[in-house]
Amino acid sequence: MRTGPLRPLALALLGLGLLLAPRPGLAGDDWPQFRGPGRDGRGAAEGLLPAWVETRPRELWRRPIGGGYSGITVVGDRLYTLALEGGEEVALALDRATGERLWSVSLGASGEAFPADGPRASPTVAGGTVYVVSSQSVLAALEAGDGAVRWKRSLLGDEERPPRFGYSVSPLVDGDLLLLETGKPGEAPGVVALDRATGEVRWGALEGPPGYSSPIAVELHGVRQYVFFRRVNSELVSLSTAGEVLWRQPTAGLAIIVSPLFLPPDRFFVASSDDGFGGLMVRVLRDGEGFRTEEVWSERLMRNHFNTSVVVDGHLYGFDNATFRCLDAATGERRWAQRGLGKGSLVAAGDLLFVLADDGTLALVRATPEAYVELGRIAAMRGRAWTAPSLADGRLYLRDFDEIVAYDVCGVGGGEAVPAVTAAAPAPPAGERAVPSQIDLEEVIARHVAARGGAERWRRVTSLAMSGSYAAFSEVSPFELLRRRGDLYRLSFEMLGGPAIRARDERGAWGRHPLLFPEPQRVEEDPYKRQFEREAWFGPALLDYRERGATAALAGAGEIEGRPTVDVELTLPDGATEIWHLDPESFLEVAVDSTVMDFTQLPEPMRQRAFYDDFREADGLVLPHRVDLEFGARLESMVVERVEVDAEFEPADLRGPEPAPAEE
Repeated sequence: MRTGPLRPLALALLGLGLLLAPRPGLAGDDWPQFRGPGRDGRGAAEGLLPAWVETRPRELWRRPIGGGYSGITVVGDRLYTLALEGGEEVALALDRATGERLWSVSLGASGEAFPADGPRASPTVAGGTVYVVSSQSVLAALEAGDGAVRWKRSLLGDEERPPRFGYSVSPLVDGDLLLLETGKPGEAPGVVALDRATGEVRWGALEGPPGYSSPIAVELHGVRQYVFFRRVNSELVSLSTAGEVLWRQPTAGLAIIVSPLFLPPDRFFVASSDDGFGGLMVRVLRDGEGFRTEEVWSERLMRNHFNTSVVVDGHLYGFDNATFRCLDAATGERRWAQRGLGKGSLVAAGDLLFVLADDGTLALVRATPEAYVELGRIAAMRGRAWTAPSLADGRLYLRDFDEIVAYDVCGVGGGEAVPAVTAAAPAPPAGERAVPSQIDLEEVIARHVAARGGAERWRRVTSLAMSGSYAAFSEVSPFELLRRRGDLYRLSFEMLGGPAIRARDERGAWGRHPLLFPEPQRVEEDPYKRQFEREAWFGPALLDYRERGATAALAGAGEIEGRPTVDVELTLPDGATEIWHLDPESFLEVAVDSTVMDFTQLPEPMRQRAFYDDFREADGLVLPHRVDLEFGARLESMVVERVEVDAEFEPADLRGPEPAPAEE
């Protein structure tokens, strides 16, 4: 355990043991279920450090843990979660003060969910019982004290399979009912309510297979009801305590993972990572004896992927893929946006936000619509941190794929001093920096090429070698990128536990993928082949677009996150289009929109936005040293640490496998 120096007065009055023990005097001592006491991602704010400037959170303990995304439930003197150990999924109870394991119970072998990396659902604790669900759809009720199995059942039939990404729904307990999506035919077509004491079915409702979103219970217009955000039929639907449909609201999302967020007295926010859907605010009104819904607003730029937003003082805070945003909850108006935290998660306490980046960085952020104001940050973990924090009794509990860690975030006990943090300013309003009004396409392209080092310098370059770090699926590995004139290239890095290569040699495109083709092979089919060939272009695309058979047009003024841009539309020889968003002062790329395919998602085109940052000069060339690629629900990031211009390597260094022999 790493700690800072204890304050003498605190040590004298409290003692080290008391510092590590639960504080029963604080409100909100427990975090008994997914997303906290109210399933809204909010915890108690009493006694929390208001900033991490002079004092930082004190690490209490750190323990290894197996893989998985299951959240940490906190009740009494114990923590509960699920993990992957030796190919099996297990439910765990840990000592809250020390992290020591108290018991573990096997829930069976982990399956072939993609990626096959353990349980997803978070435990729910009620009345001395821990309710857990494995990724393979094993539902169990365990004795909180010793892990004894009270009852266990499968949510699927013998011939059925779990969802592609594993069973992910965290069970909801309300009174004597246990509710969740099952998809099991016969007893309960889509949603089931079980007797939580026995596991017997009380009622079933709706139809279709289970999705990934966890339900909530609300009191709406005096009626207790259960609200599900369902992938089936893409809808928000409410059930009565007897399983009757009370109201429905169609949505347009397919990538439905996050939970509904209730904004009393009568509104719900739902979101999807689908590019064309984003976020939707719905109001539910009383209509005689029934209910009706109306859309309040929809906003494409709040595409929650796997972590739900929170609401504080009438404003939504959440992750739009890899951009942390604040929206006005009443209107959907964008207030600010902040990049650099990856595909993160967050919980709220009063006017504080605990924001966990997907690389394990933990930031304390002021919940204010005026600007992104960061009050401090620490490197809490290193790994794929996709699980939202849990906040209980003034302590924050975090996990990634390797560790679980507890931090004291209260003002008691002290800690190490950290440098002051300057609050990040909001994005400049559109129009604050005027886009040149009298400028044509040729001048825009000329200024862009000059900003990148100039046409003459680029045309003398024969090769480029770059290396640094590459993040995919929130895991970081070294990368090497080799480029040679003639549109030859090879990008290699690690992804999902194996090598990944995208390349083109004199004979065409080839590659390697740890899941789909673990051995190098030729990429012969379009549009993947065209995508690899486009990636192979040597030099800035706008430099010699005419020679490549492309056309360009000035698309006028645009904006990226409130930042004004000059936009150029580039049409490739195959008819595909790209929008180049250029800074109106430097004429360097801010972002580029294009259409790509991804091997790990649905085999259909998706919009990609590449963000460019940290431009530096290297032997006369100006190159971005950070590139973030967002496509579908994916994020990949490249950070360049070394550049060599006119690097010495041979075409053979880029060569892939021999092409398959032509059929006679």
